[in-house]
Amino acid sequence: MEEHDEKPLKLSVIEDLPIAEPGSPCIYNIPLNQVMRDEDGRIGKFEYGYKVRNDISKVVMMVGATGSGKTTLINGLINYVFGVEWDDSFRFKMIVENRLANQAESQTKDITCYTLHHQNGFQIPYSLTIIDTPGFGDTEGVERDRQIIEQIRKFFSTPGDNGISHIDAVGFVAQSSQARLSPVQRYIFDNILALFGKDIRDNIFLLLTFADGQKPQVLSAVAEAEIPYKKFFKFNNSAIYSQKDEDDDSCQNFTSYFWIMGCKSFKMFLEQLLSVESKSLVLTKDVLEERKRIEVYIEGIQQDIQVGLSKLETLNREAKLLKEHEEDVNRNKNFTFEVEEDVFEIVNLNWERSMTNCMTCKRTCCKDCMVFLSPALYMCHAMGWNGNCNVCPRKCKFTEHKSCSFMFDIKRKKSQRTVDDIRLRYEKAQEKKLSAQNLVDRIRSEFDSVQKNILAMAESVRKSLQRLKEIALRPDPLTTLEYIDMLKENEKRQAKPGWLERIGQLDQLRQRAEHIKDIASGNTKLLQEHEHLNE
Repeated sequence: MEEHDEKPLKLSVIEDLPIAEPGSPCIYNIPLNQVMRDEDGRIGKFEYGYKVRNDISKVVMMVGATGSGKTTLINGLINYVFGVEWDDSFRFKMIVENRLANQAESQTKDITCYTLHHQNGFQIPYSLTIIDTPGFGDTEGVERDRQIIEQIRKFFSTPGDNGISHIDAVGFVAQSSQARLSPVQRYIFDNILALFGKDIRDNIFLLLTFADGQKPQVLSAVAEAEIPYKKFFKFNNSAIYSQKDEDDDSCQNFTSYFWIMGCKSFKMFLEQLLSVESKSLVLTKDVLEERKRIEVYIEGIQQDIQVGLSKLETLNREAKLLKEHEEDVNRNKNFTFEVEEDVFEIVNLNWERSMTNCMTCKRTCCKDCMVFLSPALYMCHAMGWNGNCNVCPRKCKFTEHKSCSFMFDIKRKKSQRTVDDIRLRYEKAQEKKLSAQNLVDRIRSEFDSVQKNILAMAESVRKSLQRLKEIALRPDPLTTLEYIDMLKENEKRQAKPGWLERIGQLDQLRQRAEHIKDIASGNTKLLQEHEHLNE
């Protein structure tokens, strides 16, 4: 028994494990306990060992572009923690990649949280949690990137032991040799920075892969892009699972150099975690929640603004006709005219999709909502803290909303209208006969009311965007027209499979970004065409 206790941890771990991949060195998969899997299967939590009360815990979130070498870097870190040395005949893997995946696709589809509870024999004096995230910028396009942000938001919002309460480091994994950042790489960096609150600035570390003995070229590119970081560390992942060839001494010496460089960097990085200040995720959660609320709000009110502008067009047309036919109207003569306007209609969807609909206003307030049960809709991002909806016109209570498999969508429709229809609309409230000029005055009043409502919606979005600017480390790059145009040009130039679909996604985002830009700058371009009722 004593002999077993004196055995190094790494040897104790492999005692009862089967070899996952034979070779020299052979590979063992670290035995992990799955402690949580969300209902969509996109967030998982695994643990090694058992929690000891009051032990020190450090949390590192790994982020990077597809193909940056993030997965291999994490596996290398695990080998260091367990004390694996260059001369050992085995290596460990904690993350097993899908070897059938295309290199241009992120092989990590889930957000996975790995906690290594401290053991005697660890090379660190604390428990370590590593959060592995999917790679940004793969072939699935910007919609997939937005899904990743939603996954991270959901994970950070997970309460209790299944979530995390603080973060010690954000490991920004990038290739060392990148002398310049392409538009896509710049977009990826800013997309990641946009996730966090400003207080995380001093907890960002560059983990540079595919490094050699030279100064990493990517540092110049990072400085040019004004990407904040505290320190950088160099790694070359090629040494971790390199097969040994005893007959090739020069190759072995070269590879062992990379192993030693990696171990030094792992040691310095993990020691740095002892001195860095842990940051609560409160501000970062605020950034993610605020961004999600803005997203839901803008998507909802864009339709109301569109319908509002259509209403202004119709009111303008009605006023013009009443003035042109003033004498006929005053003599109670009726006539018919045609209007074309935007109206909301029900569109049935796949039963798996969940839309939060206001049954009073007949509006879809949150598309593809994460809340599936109507009684829990107070948690929907369309709802304010008081339980009232921020999106639907009447700001109804969450109890007046339902989770449905249909949505209210805008359709452009032509319809016949008469002067009597206009009379009925206004005279019912006045309970008296109105002249043509009286009717025009009522239309002008309604016109002003619709205008004010549209401007109030725009002002609400502007305030939210200002709040986000105050707390976020970076603005969302997909609200920046220049970014979207660069990404479109890059897609056209490379013409990789699926590029037309991705350009379609970017065109939709550009339309929304233009809208956001107008609102954020206080530009009322959306109302300029309808500034005044036709005199």
